[in-house]
Amino acid sequence: MEKSPRPEKQTGRLPVPYTNPWVSLREGFRDVFADLGLRLRQLWRLNRQGEFSTPRFWPSAMAPMFWPLTLATVLVLGVFLSSLLIDQRAAVAQPDSVETYPSNSAALAVISSPSTAEPQPVATLSEPSELESTQLSAPLAVPLQLEPLLTMLADNDLPNGLLLAAEPRPLDNDLVLRLSPVWNNLNSSRQRELADRWQALAEQLSYDELQLQSEDDQLLARTARVGVGMIIFDQDLA
Repeated sequence: MEKSPRPEKQTGRLPVPYTNPWVSLREGFRDVFADLGLRLRQLWRLNRQGEFSTPRFWPSAMAPMFWPLTLATVLVLGVFLSSLLIDQRAAVAQPDSVETYPSNSAALAVISSPSTAEPQPVATLSEPSELESTQLSAPLAVPLQLEPLLTMLADNDLPNGLLLAAEPRPLDNDLVLRLSPVWNNLNSSRQRELADRWQALAEQLSYDELQLQSEDDQLLARTARVGVGMIIFDQDLA
């Protein structure tokens, strides 16, 4: 028994060579434009031969001119209507802008019109005097209010020359009284009496703390931070 010959193995086609898609697109556009050109030529030829229908009133001798004139008229009317619509929108929007900003036109009118009013005198700043510069350079502080203090201590029992100065400290809301060495000559009961009197006055003036200091900044007495009253320091132990 003869063997049937084996079918020859068919070799497939080689892979299609790669083509850049942008090149294909460019060629496609070129073909499309070529096809459009051919169709326009065909339409022009058919129109010239009078193949397109025309109205009955149109002369047959001018049949090739009907459709070109119709297309040109439609284009002109379209451009004219578009420009007219744009002008109408601009005219409608212009009054709104004028009503929205009335102050701009008024300001321009005021600027453009010459002023007939007399010029107002301009106040000039003079150089501050020595006293004013001293007052400006001094830090703001709570008023000293020495008048109530002197009024309450105006009795004859206050030793002469005892109270030298009263110095308020606004940052700490404290009041410092400068005392002369006469303070050391007073007995403890007299010192307690004067210290309590001055503390009551400081509380009336809304100070948080009262300090009694000597001329050389030595602390003589201060308000008690725990409890009430004044703490008087013994200078003999200092």
